[in-house]
Amino acid sequence: MEKARADADTVLKELGSQLGGLSEAEADVRLKQIGTNEIAREKRQSVLMRLLSNIKNPLVLLLMALGVLSYLTGDLRATV
Repeated sequence: MEKARADADTVLKELGSQLGGLSEAEADVRLKQIGTNEIAREKRQSVLMRLLSNIKNPLVLLLMALGVLSYLTGDLRATV
């Protein structure tokens, strides 16, 4: 918030820039130091990993156990 209230010359000086932008050399140096200006994205999970992640949920485990128990006792309606 402080920079939003500061005047342009002060902010440009702190950032090491100028009103016309960075020089090509300075832009190359910063690109090598900092990297590209891209949003970091999470690696997409495979369908199998998402399924395993959902199965680890305690409620899902309880429902699966109850389904198996219902099947073993012959209550197919409760199993479904």
